[in-house]
Amino acid sequence: MLKVDGHEYSPTLYLRILHMASVVDGFDTAAVALEVVGELSVSSRQINKLASAAGAAMAEERDARTEKHVQSPLPRVATTAEMPVDLAAVFGDGGRMRTRAPNQGSGVHQPHWRETKNAGFHRMQSQSFDEDPQPELPDCFRNASYVEKLVKGLKNVREQGREEEVESTPAEVEEPGNRAVPKALSWQPETLFRTCVSSLAESDDFGAMMATEADARGFYTAKKKAFVGDGQAYNWTIQRRWFRDFVPIADFVHVVEYVYSAAKVVSVDATVRWQQYLEWVSACWQG
Repeated sequence: MLKVDGHEYSPTLYLRILHMASVVDGFDTAAVALEVVGELSVSSRQINKLASAAGAAMAEERDARTEKHVQSPLPRVATTAEMPVDLAAVFGDGGRMRTRAPNQGSGVHQPHWRETKNAGFHRMQSQSFDEDPQPELPDCFRNASYVEKLVKGLKNVREQGREEEVESTPAEVEEPGNRAVPKALSWQPETLFRTCVSSLAESDDFGAMMATEADARGFYTAKKKAFVGDGQAYNWTIQRRWFRDFVPIADFVHVVEYVYSAAKVVSVDATVRWQQYLEWVSACWQG
């Protein structure tokens, strides 16, 4: 075995360990998967150690790139992508994760929920239209079961990550509410490449991280630019500071959540509130 970065694993095995640690829900699970599938015996503690070290190195490199971008002379010269970017779309959203106090030895000390900040960067191919290609509310938002699960899932995230059973859709709205969710429509932009940035940092610091990643991908020189976020105020502070020439777009999924929740308050009758939801959400979709 080659000795790389103070451990005994070859580069190939090292990458396999890190990959498995990143795609399963725990280091114990990663250890079992590596042994069963890869015939590689590595303890969960060792996987934890390797993944933590790799993550710390990546974070250090990210922070160094961010500092260099922030400290660059004004006005900053935007990086040009090797391949011209037709549509650059930046997505911002928050999440929840459980953390514990560091450097406290074995066991879980001071566990609590913290907000993660997440951003996706999509290089996309899009079309232009003289008229709105989708003037009517998409079918997925007319699907009662889909909307119920969607709203329930969003609420669970805010309720400190607890998973709950999704209520079954009332029989009264089986028709016409429960239509199959369609595949992507021809007018929708196509994602060609995407990356992401996530952190527990404050929004001011995270905005700078987002700007650094966007510039590295040539997003500021794109033909068309969009910034998508939910109702969190810090998302729009980031947009105004770092992405001011990106078109601000409200994440419609969150619009659906609030409209649907409001409709459920208006009436106890499932059919009536479903029709009220459709009326309101269609008005929102059409501006």
